[in-house]
Amino acid sequence: EYAGVRLAGLLEKAAPGSGASKVVFTADDGFSAEAELAEVQRCADCLVAFGEAQGKFNLAMPGMASSIWVKNVVSVELK
Repeated sequence: EYAGVRLAGLLEKAAPGSGASKVVFTADDGFSAEAELAEVQRCADCLVAFGEAQGKFNLAMPGMASSIWVKNVVSVELK
């Protein structure tokens, strides 16, 4: 089980421009993963989950590749 904020809701508040088609997630160690914006927006269960340590966030991305389940996320970028 995960607790956090729905990623689709965060993206809605960010109001991506019409040219945005990708979401890039970057971890504190420099690892990054990219996903299709439309696919992430359709994912009702995708979360920015609260990590075990305060101020740490992990992605919970059911139905998506394990490489998208980024730990210790420090940025979410729309491209």
